Amino acid sequence: MHESTKWLSRKEVSAILGYSPKTLANWAAENKGPRFVRVGGGLCRYRLFDVIDWQNSQFNTAA
Repeated sequence: MHESTKWLSRKEVSAILGYSPKTLANWAAENKGPRFVRVGGGLCRYRLFDVIDWQNSQFNTAA
């Protein structure tokens, strides 16, 4: 498996992005933040690729 297709827990994404798991949960409820899927029992999982893609999209390109 390529590293970018690795699936991460909300806690792991929290450590990468520096936002609390609660913030990520709130964003998920509001359809904000990195893309994710819900798997068995409602657990959220994020692909590393999507987390990086979302993070890159947050750069302000306005001068």
